[in-house]
Amino acid sequence: MRHKNSNLRHSDSLLRPSSAVFLVFCCLIAAAVVQSAAATAAKSFHSITPHGGLTDAEAHYIRHRQLLYYRDEFGDRGENVTVDPSLVFENPRIRAAYVALQAWKQAILSDPFNLTADWVGSN
Repeated sequence: MRHKNSNLRHSDSLLRPSSAVFLVFCCLIAAAVVQSAAATAAKSFHSITPHGGLTDAEAHYIRHRQLLYYRDEFGDRGENVTVDPSLVFENPRIRAAYVALQAWKQAILSDPFNLTADWVGSN
């Protein structure tokens, strides 16, 4: 009987408000540490400026990440998109956006309302 009471006293001490507050505090500290570590890892991998337009390096990084993510059923990432030589683009970024849009169009499995029909040309 004495053994049961000592177990009850121990479990009662875990239910005290001070123990609950301490447990919540520890959880909050752990969450803050994890969030800080994730933010530091993301910043150290590659940072994108939060103001103004994208630099060429940032645009290249985003394009590279998107190409790594999007693959069609053959494993292609849009490298096989052919660009009509008669098309004229204002700058290389618009051409790259055109290639990405055409690769996305090819990756769409179903377009019942033919929404991509007018995705042609350089403008």
